[in-house]
Amino acid sequence: RAEDFGPVEVISHWHPNLTINMVDDHTPWVRGSVPPPLDQYVKFDALSGDYFPILYFNDYWNLQRDYFPINESLRRLPFRLSFCPLSLWRWQLYAAQSSRSPWNFLGEDLYEQSDEEQDSVK
Repeated sequence: RAEDFGPVEVISHWHPNLTINMVDDHTPWVRGSVPPPLDQYVKFDALSGDYFPILYFNDYWNLQRDYFPINESLRRLPFRLSFCPLSLWRWQLYAAQSSRSPWNFLGEDLYEQSDEEQDSVK
């Protein structure tokens, strides 16, 4: 581990894409019936019991190789915002792939692939 060799410099990184999806879903969900990992994204109105439109910040295609360090040599940061619909089926795939394993202890997950390995699968 890098910490074993002395202080570690934290370097902020930037990704030029931000994708926000509005999930196109007409399922009659009720509180307590939304399966994991989707349940963390579905918020219900306390009075009516209806759920709010689902907005998903989609970083699935933000590959590791597309991030770059932010430093004083950069004058501008490129930025592309995408706002588009997403089917329930595809959202389920993205949410399942993006969710962390419940076996993640202290930030280390022995059963999960590295970022580079996940990118190669994508």
